[in-house]
Amino acid sequence: MRLAACAILAAALLAGCGAPQDCPTIPDQPAAEAGAAVGIPDFIQEHLSSPHAVRAKLYVGADGQVRKYAVYVTKEAVPAWVFEIADKELGSGEDQELEVEQYENGDQVYEVTRVVDGQVKEVSVKLDKTVKYVETAIAPDALPAPVKAAVEGVAGFEPEQYLIKKGPELEAYQVKGKKDGASHRLDLSADGRIISQSRGLDAGLVVDLAQSP
Repeated sequence: MRLAACAILAAALLAGCGAPQDCPTIPDQPAAEAGAAVGIPDFIQEHLSSPHAVRAKLYVGADGQVRKYAVYVTKEAVPAWVFEIADKELGSGEDQELEVEQYENGDQVYEVTRVVDGQVKEVSVKLDKTVKYVETAIAPDALPAPVKAAVEGVAGFEPEQYLIKKGPELEAYQVKGKKDGASHRLDLSADGRIISQSRGLDAGLVVDLAQSP
């Protein structure tokens, strides 16, 4: 399976590609070579081609490199042990979203987002069954002072949702909202450093389910 022209277009859109001259072009070469350049990891390809795939996201850095791949899936695509860990880390509740993800460093995870006692929570679990992080929605006044100041310093940003991520090697904050009328997200360290700013754009993927002869 390959993601060809549409995958390249999706990456361009998510990176904020605008005028045609700013967009990557598809090289005039055999399909096998062009497809190889896309570089979708096998772990993600497997789930994209599954009947349990619902939608997908690419997280693209300012340098045009893919930082993270995500496939939203139905329950059938998630191993039972993932839900057991979610029950332990989050508590019982209604699952809202299920994801399969791969980061640029190679980490492969399952994620479960659910509502527990009216609160949205998420757990990210690696394939070795260790927890990468637990994400919890928090109130604005629960932000550390440096994080709050950094958010307020982003001109034109209108915060809507505040999240904290905690794991064995992680403590970070994420604030989602709007800027210039578009979806906008801030990722921040606990000391208030803005790790990244990103905007969400709609994009489509067309997935070939079988190789051409």
